[in-house]
Amino acid sequence: PEKESKKENLDKNQPIEIKDHWAEKDYENGLMESIFLNDSNAKNEIIDSFNVKFCKDDPDKFINFKSFELYIEFVFNKKDTLSELKQLLKENPNNPKLSRQLGLIYEKIEEHGYAYKHFSLAFENSSETKIKLNDLSKAAKNYLKNGGENYKKFIYQMIDLNIDNEYDSKIFSALSTISKDIKNDFLYSISTEAYLIGKPLDHDNRFSLAYRYGEIEETKLAYYHYRFLNNNQKDEDSSYWNNFGVEASNLELNTISV
Repeated sequence: PEKESKKENLDKNQPIEIKDHWAEKDYENGLMESIFLNDSNAKNEIIDSFNVKFCKDDPDKFINFKSFELYIEFVFNKKDTLSELKQLLKENPNNPKLSRQLGLIYEKIEEHGYAYKHFSLAFENSSETKIKLNDLSKAAKNYLKNGGENYKKFIYQMIDLNIDNEYDSKIFSALSTISKDIKNDFLYSISTEAYLIGKPLDHDNRFSLAYRYGEIEETKLAYYHYRFLNNNQKDEDSSYWNNFGVEASNLELNTISV
């Protein structure tokens, strides 16, 4: 119902107008909106304008924009765009964005083996370390969901990428996600604690860690993180205070728990 309501509101807006100052991201946003509204005329105008502005000297940009279009068509309109994307990848086997879009679609339909395969391809063909880490994290997640057990190989690959320790927080975040998926509490706790040193105000991850500490009866650690959340929250969140009180009670700090 919420999505239908949003769509009705968008229909009342002015038609999508391409601006001279649009950068590539603006074109992606415009394309996404036109697909969401099923406005084929606007979609075609955006694609044509993008091609003229960006693709004359860089044909890869056309392929990347096309792959984005096919992915959004799948997400918003449930169109079966897999065959088109696979054909594009067959014609451009070293394009990481195509592999990534296919990985995202396979992940959405819970074909985790294929998702792992395509995120791995994206990882191999990407050049930027930050993007490679994201692809590797996605590959690891789908590998584990597909029944794989050798999670250590992903850890070693991440360490190899982080020669200058520039991406510590990203790696610790990825390790936290992996270890949570495989239910390895020791690895989950140390990787998340390490991540929170660099990102102390990531309340969502801190809350998840505190909650897990409570489940495995690491009461003092749960108490510490809930207290941090209560002391640093911008908006009052009763769940923080409630869980803080529970852990205080478990530590027999009855005055605090009340």
